[in-house]
Amino acid sequence: MEQSKKKQIMIGVIVACIVLAVAVTLMRSSEKAGLDSVSDSVKVWVKCSNPECNAEYQLGTKEYFKLVQANLDPNSAARTPALTCQKCAKLSVYRASKCEKCGKIFFPGVASKQFQDKCSECDYSKIEEIKKKVSGGK
Repeated sequence: MEQSKKKQIMIGVIVACIVLAVAVTLMRSSEKAGLDSVSDSVKVWVKCSNPECNAEYQLGTKEYFKLVQANLDPNSAARTPALTCQKCAKLSVYRASKCEKCGKIFFPGVASKQFQDKCSECDYSKIEEIKKKVSGGK
């Protein structure tokens, strides 16, 4: 009698585990993935590299990545493709950064090879400041 109860409990545990595995699989497969999981509430700065235009504006993160994906050229050596400028309509817009100190919009890594976020106007770099604090000001 005890063996039959033990068998029933084991079968119950196995069935519960299978139901749990199916439930977890269904819940995970219904989650958004890829670009659908990216929010447009966070904005990224972009800047036109055309010297006659120099437009600076923000795009939603999702919109930015969709435009990058649409403009990718598998035969190009460029890591990030140029996007079409909203002002001059040329393929000359790239992701940019905004300086936390002076507010200038600049292309990351242009002013300094060491710090990607170093401003081309005032030379401020948040990464450099943090590094100095951590190393004791050296």
